[in-house]
Amino acid sequence: MGNIIANYYRDYVGSLKGFEEFHNQVLNMPRDDFDSNYFNKLQTYASYLLLINNTPDGMLEHSYKDIMDLIKKQLSTNHIHPIFPDEEFENRYFVYNDVNNHYAKEGRMFRHVMEHCLLWGMLKNTNTSLKKIIDFDRCESFVSLKSEYLSDFVEHISLDINIKNNDFIRNLRGIANIKPNANYHPTLGILKYMQKINRPVTDFEVSILLGRVDNLQTEDLIIKRALDIGTKFQSTNRNGQRQEFFRAMHWENEQEQLFTYGQSQQPWFKFQTYLICLQNFGLIHKNKVTNNLTLTDEALKLLGNLPASILDLNRLINKLNLDSGSLSDKTMKDVLIKENISTLLELIKQEKFITQVNIFSLTHPIIKEGKKYRNQFIAELAKIRENYTCQAGSITFEGQNGRNYVEAHHIIEFAKGGPDILENLIVIGPTPHTQLHRGSDRAIKDMYINLMSRGAINYSLFEKMVDKYHCLTKSNIDFLVSKGLISSDQQRELLSKL
Repeated sequence: MGNIIANYYRDYVGSLKGFEEFHNQVLNMPRDDFDSNYFNKLQTYASYLLLINNTPDGMLEHSYKDIMDLIKKQLSTNHIHPIFPDEEFENRYFVYNDVNNHYAKEGRMFRHVMEHCLLWGMLKNTNTSLKKIIDFDRCESFVSLKSEYLSDFVEHISLDINIKNNDFIRNLRGIANIKPNANYHPTLGILKYMQKINRPVTDFEVSILLGRVDNLQTEDLIIKRALDIGTKFQSTNRNGQRQEFFRAMHWENEQEQLFTYGQSQQPWFKFQTYLICLQNFGLIHKNKVTNNLTLTDEALKLLGNLPASILDLNRLINKLNLDSGSLSDKTMKDVLIKENISTLLELIKQEKFITQVNIFSLTHPIIKEGKKYRNQFIAELAKIRENYTCQAGSITFEGQNGRNYVEAHHIIEFAKGGPDILENLIVIGPTPHTQLHRGSDRAIKDMYINLMSRGAINYSLFEKMVDKYHCLTKSNIDFLVSKGLISSDQQRELLSKL
């Protein structure tokens, strides 16, 4: 084992300097007392940052002291109050006469608060390390959510955290320069490692193997190194693994005594914010006796062919739907779509992604209490694919989310066994949608003729459903004939392929 560790970390072997440099590269996360109100605190911070929005200085670059003073002025001079006030927070940071004196006293803890905002995307770095800009859109997302959805929202953000673009991580002292090809998601790295090593893990090994940033900055290589080392540990507890690792690295003095950690230098202490959040998200479980960590069933569901953030988005949007049988909180859904729209716009152009998401929908039907529900995430993808415009050419209107109001309609009706995949969905405005469901036979036929003439419905869609996804039945094909969507010759051809 010693050779493996020393080979991977040869630049740190055998010296106190190497020992200190190694542990300086552990992600020193902002800390909190982590009571049940942590996510509500993030919402509170966002609501105070939003006080600066729409002010002359709102879009400028600010130091943390500037931000403190701008919030104070809004509170005391303009008497503007946050949506989620916190009297204790307010009295501690925004009641003073001189900002310089007050910041000298409370600046250290206020910086700690701002680091939470930086980690979760409410603040962004600028070209000047001491200046930040406020991401008011992200702050609005936090503030708009009901408290019961905050943990889900922060979990979703955590799945997208990447060392290449997370401004908190890029801002940390001791972190090696982030390379242009860097691509490592700590949340996903931890989950993949725990899945593949297939045993309870310690916070020590997770912190040093997956919670550090050194010259190795791509996900596959980081996880491979972690597994190469992790599978060789003989001990299953923090202290035993620490001793094994230290001996392999020759971190000992002339009397062969192992080096000891200084105050706050322990890697599990520096990285604990991340691990506690993963516990709060329900992705990992901590054994109260051994303190070891294991994956939950919810975490395993995120480790599939699709990106974890997409699987999580699918989970959250359909969870909202299942809460009451309809989208129980449209605000949450709209926030999730807004936060992910750029990514989804790129993914929906990729045939591989469409194939994967269709297969996932077919193999993971949404069933609750014996009833099958349509996949609302698939429906939203169809709308994104069509840029929220009606494929029947009807004029629609702006919805409450700021986008055109359109609806996703199954060509082969879902209630009659139609597959819940993108090829079986058209996107139409409320009037043509009502026409298809409530119109006379003539009105329905006219609408289908319109959709076919526009290319929204064509034979190749049904051919793909049979050839690629094997998801049509004889009754599905009979339905297509009854609606005039395929000819009798095409019917025979599709039936011959079943």
